[in-house]
Amino acid sequence: PYVLYSNGGGAFFIPYIVAILIMGIPFLILEYGVGYNFKSSFSKAVKSISKKWEYLGWFLPVAVFMILIYYSAILGWDGFYVIISAFKGWGADPNAYFTGSFLQANDTLGGLGTFVPFVAIAMLVGWVIMWVISHTDLEKGLGRVSKVLVPLLFAIMIFIVLFSLTLPGAGIGLAELYNPDWSLLLNFNIWMAAFGQMIFSLSLGMSIAFTYASYTKDDSDLVSNALWVTVANCGFENFAAIGVFSILGYMSLQSGVAVPDLVTQGTGLVFIVYPEVFNVLGGIANIIGPLFFFTVYLAGITSVLALLEPVSVSIQNKFGWTRNKTVTVLCIVGGACSMIYATAMGSYILGIADTFLNQIALLIGVICECILFAWIFDAGKIIPSLNKNSKTLKIGKWWIVVIKYIIPIVLGFVWIGGLFGVISSGSFVELSILAILTVILIGFTVILKKLPAKSKDWDETQQKKFDYSSFYDFETSKNRRRAYRTLELTERDINIFKNAIKEMLDLEYCLQNTNTFSLCHNDFIPRNILVQQINGEWHISGLIDFEAGYPSDSDSDLTKMLFENYNNENWRNFISGYSSLFPSWRDDEKKRRYYLISICLEICSWAFNR
Repeated sequence: PYVLYSNGGGAFFIPYIVAILIMGIPFLILEYGVGYNFKSSFSKAVKSISKKWEYLGWFLPVAVFMILIYYSAILGWDGFYVIISAFKGWGADPNAYFTGSFLQANDTLGGLGTFVPFVAIAMLVGWVIMWVISHTDLEKGLGRVSKVLVPLLFAIMIFIVLFSLTLPGAGIGLAELYNPDWSLLLNFNIWMAAFGQMIFSLSLGMSIAFTYASYTKDDSDLVSNALWVTVANCGFENFAAIGVFSILGYMSLQSGVAVPDLVTQGTGLVFIVYPEVFNVLGGIANIIGPLFFFTVYLAGITSVLALLEPVSVSIQNKFGWTRNKTVTVLCIVGGACSMIYATAMGSYILGIADTFLNQIALLIGVICECILFAWIFDAGKIIPSLNKNSKTLKIGKWWIVVIKYIIPIVLGFVWIGGLFGVISSGSFVELSILAILTVILIGFTVILKKLPAKSKDWDETQQKKFDYSSFYDFETSKNRRRAYRTLELTERDINIFKNAIKEMLDLEYCLQNTNTFSLCHNDFIPRNILVQQINGEWHISGLIDFEAGYPSDSDSDLTKMLFENYNNENWRNFISGYSSLFPSWRDDEKKRRYYLISICLEICSWAFNR
């Protein structure tokens, strides 16, 4: 609601919807799909895709940690309001109390010399809670409480919105929302704010969705998950906006001040408009108020824990630190740095940091992620696996076009225009703060990248499967595993294939009939690879038998070779490298035979390790 309020009300919906369609949903699917492919931190996965891009692998986690630092300030504000809401400590004028008595807001450099103890204590309590929870079992503690209080937050929000619609003057606020100034659409800052809001609310480019997806099960419907997350998030945001603007209309009627001029501290909108409602509600607000701010606090705790995770896991992966040590160091550093927001100038700096990190740093990060994941990693190869489990939307070439071309180009224009707007309209103090934040972000990115790795596993990133997206079926029994893959092969391909088998692996093939043959060693059964034509399509199957133990003396040389080399990184790169480059090898017979052989090895490896 705050972003909507501070960016022209209803006019903001146009860039907001555009951001959902061309970035929100497609990019979330991309992060889910690529994250699902890896078993590591974001920085480690980026390094495994391309060592040249490792800077991006640290740039985004550092940016997210900087967001966590200022977000801890907002969490602290909410924690303080949990207490004072029990007796409506904000008085008759919540706006004046929040900006004056509580924050002692001052947007001049002199504000840095005014330390606000209540804010500092509230923030430090938040960091301690983060530290404690990170050292305990989340499911037994926060997990159980969340299952009760988060739904309670939704219930309270529904009540507040419905009640706000009955307030005198609610129509004034709704008119501001639904009768927008369309000329504001020519302002680049609004478009940048819309994409920044989408990035923040869906955690795009923060590697949070990437990390979540790396832990999902093989049959997870990632496409539907992305759709439902987007719909639920955006639906809740807009539902809350109805209540906020209704309350703003009531405030406007009571004070005679126009809606756009009501709130001077935008980032604290929740601490102004909701107390207005609680003042009107009477005695029941002494119960609903604390419940509301407590459930918001709980939701904030889950958010900060998620924001802590990307840089924490990345540091653990590279430097071999334990989780407890990493979290302890990060909480101490973060807590110390966050004290800048406990000054009278803190809320002013927070607004600038919010603009820089969400609308500049993360926006360019999303552009770089699109280039890395869509072009270098080749996102097209994850389409089959995404579609296989999807029960709603089937993605195809349109999705590739969006993530390869539309998102980078559109975001590029928005980023350039928004950056120009921020620089051209910023004061000397604002630009100085932006410059300092830029130096901090780039500086720590370079430091973390350049520091030598202490973990032996840093250079060994495993993927969940070998090109798992290409398999359309799988069978398993007590003694056998079998993986299938369909290829567009011609008779010429089959002849090349047979010759390559003998030349490259010194194996013979057994011709069973005109449309079926299998690979074996000296005609020995069990077979490892079966090639057959079914309904005009060529199928290659990897077949593993376990009856005699694995590997046994009776298994073929191909089986033994796969078993012995599966954990060798060069072997994995050989397999994935030849497989991914096949489309450009259609007219190169020598390279094509390497591809066909790599498919055989890939399928057997995948079947064995399933």
